[in-house]
Amino acid sequence: MEKIKWILITQKQYPIFSRQWMTESFRDEMRENLGCGFQNYKSLFSGIYADEKEFENLKKLLILKLKKNPKTIEKILENWEKSCDELLNFVENLNENWANFSDKKLLNLAEKILQLFKKSASFLFAHHAFSKFFENWLQKILVEKNLPKKYFQILTTSEKKTGIFLARKNLEKLQILAEKKGIENIKKEIENYAKKFSWLGFETGIGKNLTAAEIISKIKNLPKNPEIKKISQQKILEKLKLNSQQKFYFSLLQKSIFLPAFRAEIHSIAGFYFRPILENLAEKIGTNHENLVQLTFSEIKNILKNKKKIDFLEIEKRKKKFGILMLNGKIEIFSGDAVDEIDEKIFAPKNQKEISGMPACGGKISGIAKIVITTRDFQKIKKGDILVAKMTSPDFMVVLPKCAGIVTDIGGITCHAAIISREMKIPCIIGTKFATKFFKDDEKIEIDADAGVVKKI
Repeated sequence: MEKIKWILITQKQYPIFSRQWMTESFRDEMRENLGCGFQNYKSLFSGIYADEKEFENLKKLLILKLKKNPKTIEKILENWEKSCDELLNFVENLNENWANFSDKKLLNLAEKILQLFKKSASFLFAHHAFSKFFENWLQKILVEKNLPKKYFQILTTSEKKTGIFLARKNLEKLQILAEKKGIENIKKEIENYAKKFSWLGFETGIGKNLTAAEIISKIKNLPKNPEIKKISQQKILEKLKLNSQQKFYFSLLQKSIFLPAFRAEIHSIAGFYFRPILENLAEKIGTNHENLVQLTFSEIKNILKNKKKIDFLEIEKRKKKFGILMLNGKIEIFSGDAVDEIDEKIFAPKNQKEISGMPACGGKISGIAKIVITTRDFQKIKKGDILVAKMTSPDFMVVLPKCAGIVTDIGGITCHAAIISREMKIPCIIGTKFATKFFKDDEKIEIDADAGVVKKI
């Protein structure tokens, strides 16, 4: 077999329960919904990799469809949003009688929910495929019209606001209220916030409700970003004078920016409803939720149906380090030291003071670098630090309010870091390739997100 060239696609921080079904989704449901699925895929504790050849084939296929008939891409994006709505509607209307279900009926219910998770996740690589194409297309138009580069960031910010954006705005209001009344006197408001945005503590069915203590911490660490007056997206579009095809392309760009964040939001909300079902399954097999999510759904089903014993030693290994390797469509799970054999080694350039990337949100800031590879590294971050990560994802929201800047190894205009940095007005550079290897913890660095350069100072 030809040696696979693995490329880092994303860095998600969730246990093997979700990683297993997502791998299956990219193999099966993605083929059905995008016309091309992955046969080779590597999901590790420290990062997620695709076969470069397969990934390029997917990009070529979707861009060819886009050029040949943009309506087919519009339909794909519509189906993505519809699949998210379908998941949300199903979990919000769950009959609470499921608590009295037999083992078989409970497993069937969990499987149905996972099928909806898998369907809505299967579109994820669409925005990866379009990212560079739309970047080049939009930048070319701005150059032709002789318009400022800063317009690129405004045009690549979704006009449709996510629940994450609304949560931040509500948190800012709580911060102002806490300054006026004292944080100890707004307990009711904090409780209401926790109730409204409890889903922020979840992702793909895994997580827990936000606590009052966590919200208070968020309020205290929320940076006060000054309101910057900027030209509206509509004003820029008037200057661009796009033709009908360009307007349609722009509408697709906006949808491809919004939908990844929307999918993450819906998966988080669905996780809020899914957790009690997982807790019930955990109780039935004689363990807790924390241990359950270190098992795949197939393993859970096998334990429950065949009264198998839980391998707690394997669970402890997976808590420390795990990986999923899919070759030719066949999935294998690794844990402990065995994961090192399938890990990807990335080397940073030497004898350089700076590296470059793509500006996602403009501005210039200096601060202390904190390298974040896993969620365990969150504890290192203090207010005013610069987050340096392979990429960010919704679970990073617990620390992003503390950060003065963001630097990532990978990402495009539709990645989480790009979207969130614009919403939070944090200087951000994405796609540096080597930042997590180039910089060290507690090293002072400077971000020039207008020039796209990060340097040691």
